[in-house]
Amino acid sequence: MFELSSISKRYGTTEAVRAIDLVVEPGKTTVLIGPSGCGKSTLLRLLIGLIRPDAGRVQFEGETVSPENAMLLRRRMGYVIQDGGLFPHLTARGNAAPVARYLGWDRERIDARLNELVELTHFPADGLDRYPAQLSGGQRQRVSLIRALMLDPDVLLMDEPLGALDPMIRSNLQAELRTIYRTLGKTVVMVTHDLGEAGYFGDTIVLMREGRIVQVGSFRDLLDSPADAFVTEFARGIPRGGAVNWRRNAPLLVGLALVPPGLAHESTTVRMGSKAFTESVILAEIVAHLAENEGLEAEHIEGLGGTRLLWEALLAGQIDIYPEYTGTMSEEIFAGEGVRGVPALRTKLAESRLKMTDPLGFNNTYVIGMKEDLAAELGIRTISDLRDHPDLTLRFSNEFMKRADGWGALAQRYQLPHQDVRGLEHALAYEALDNGVIQVTDLYATDAKIRKLQLRRLTDDLAHFPQYHAVFVYRVELEQRAPALVAALHSLEAAIDETAMTNMNAWVELDGLSESRVAADFLAAVRGIQSQVRDQSVVRDIARYTLEHLNMVAVSLAAAILVAIPLGIVAARKTGLAQPILGIAGLIQTIPSIALLVLLIRPVSYFSDELGYPQAVVALFLYSLLPIVRNTYTGLRGISPQLHESAVALGLPPRVRLWRIELPLASRMILAGVKTAAVINVGFATLGGFIGAGGYGEPIFTGIRLNDYGVILQGAVPAAVLALLVQGLFELVDRIIVPKGLRLKPLE
Repeated sequence: MFELSSISKRYGTTEAVRAIDLVVEPGKTTVLIGPSGCGKSTLLRLLIGLIRPDAGRVQFEGETVSPENAMLLRRRMGYVIQDGGLFPHLTARGNAAPVARYLGWDRERIDARLNELVELTHFPADGLDRYPAQLSGGQRQRVSLIRALMLDPDVLLMDEPLGALDPMIRSNLQAELRTIYRTLGKTVVMVTHDLGEAGYFGDTIVLMREGRIVQVGSFRDLLDSPADAFVTEFARGIPRGGAVNWRRNAPLLVGLALVPPGLAHESTTVRMGSKAFTESVILAEIVAHLAENEGLEAEHIEGLGGTRLLWEALLAGQIDIYPEYTGTMSEEIFAGEGVRGVPALRTKLAESRLKMTDPLGFNNTYVIGMKEDLAAELGIRTISDLRDHPDLTLRFSNEFMKRADGWGALAQRYQLPHQDVRGLEHALAYEALDNGVIQVTDLYATDAKIRKLQLRRLTDDLAHFPQYHAVFVYRVELEQRAPALVAALHSLEAAIDETAMTNMNAWVELDGLSESRVAADFLAAVRGIQSQVRDQSVVRDIARYTLEHLNMVAVSLAAAILVAIPLGIVAARKTGLAQPILGIAGLIQTIPSIALLVLLIRPVSYFSDELGYPQAVVALFLYSLLPIVRNTYTGLRGISPQLHESAVALGLPPRVRLWRIELPLASRMILAGVKTAAVINVGFATLGGFIGAGGYGEPIFTGIRLNDYGVILQGAVPAAVLALLVQGLFELVDRIIVPKGLRLKPLE
């Protein structure tokens, strides 16, 4: 497929790639891996012809890649980059098919191809008309993959496609990507810095260092036959001068039963994992305390992410035990196999040399909930009652939307008529429910927020949801390595009822105690075990103000970015519109802030019944426009004529040229405008307390009314600190967002 002969590439005095010879076999997945700066991304760019080699030759199916044929050859290659690289002003549908439209495909042909790819990538069909800002990180990555596959290319080139995702989404996409690769049978060349990911995907792994190839082979070859000490060190994930950072290298746990279980850890160490939510962490901490009480060394790999990641880690012997739920095993791990009930689960687990305890005593099933006062007003007590209220706004967690027993099955079982039902981050759902923005969401039976927010759990009158009894799942060999611990685990069967678990969750989430402290207190109460507590100090006294303040700043800033950057682009390209656009944005800045807040009360009331928050967000949005519009205009107009000519010479459509070249070149100036708007918003948002918007303004205005300087400082000091933190954060963002070439000093 690809053949590289003596390829070298230099940037100034730095050799990015040196004398590379490599053959990429068709129909296989080749993974380029190595430390930062080793040249793996440079090599990928050489394959697609984005840069030219200083020496050597790149051939694609026998044809040398050159400036003359690079554009045509790229149409036979799909290219996926980290976080998708989607155009923010286009929908997912628009992002998926720009080249197809450029080539003259009609709408029917595009839609037919999109339907195929939506099904292949498990992307929601109704998401095609959403903008990137409305999609999750995983959905954006799926759109990027759809775009790469749109023209049915011969090869897929993937540059760290999962690097920007959180662990839960990343683990799900890893499994889906591997299935897609095998289904299509295409040649894949992938760049990653993650060894676990390389082993998961790669038929052939190319390990690079300082611009050279150190070793080519399978994952097993790197482990069993390392070419040198560097390969050995890299393959085992051991950083210089220290031990493996298991939390940082958690993706290495993904499946890869390629690592012999005997090499995973010492027999005196018991390693337990937990998912990324409070209850799972508490249960794993209970195991950790029990292990230490038996004289074992306990290592808790905390908050690994989703079910699949922990399950694969358990199978691979990278962890010994983790808390799970019977319903999750039936509906997710063994989905479609009809494995239900404790006896059936035990039999199925035994096939993988795993065991489980009996249920611990509580059923943390899904429940559907809403505010108690609203439910009472509408007479809603059961899920079936929702059929009579199709006007209610329903939002569910993203996981619930996709589960076998989630929204799709629930709606079908209960014949619910609600149409506009979308996914929402679970933590935000409670806030939205409490604020009346939504009326119905999914809850967990033992969630402490049910009581705190005065929510009504609707009766599952058709018995849709399965039982989610908590259990500990562990490897069989743990019975030989730590029999006393296994006996202690079984002693907890039926020892934790729903009330006890709910209280433990509340002590962590509402009272601010650590999971370790709560687990220790539980064991002391029910087993008389005294444990060493690994508490962490966390400041919580102004947490609510901080969350409200950040919400106002983040929402208004995000909206301003989406509007102001396109306005800046129009101003830069249409010189006749520059002064009107900049003039109006500047005029808004002259309106006194409190006056603007008051003036917005009436017009905003036509769109929202809430007073305070929406007006503050709109005002912050308006004040954010000028610095972002002005800096976008200045940054684009400041690009040198030579670079503009180079961009035009590539033959790209203007919209693609804008995204791929002009905006990155102007990114430092644009980011400076965003930073200015963010800092202004942090200070101005305190005035939202004047109209009841909350945030740091609430204690400031309360303190003024009560003449209490202490209360005033509760808002003033954190606001000043937050402004400094925002400035510091943007210094870090500058290093991430702005292309590296723009941050380097010119060579003398």
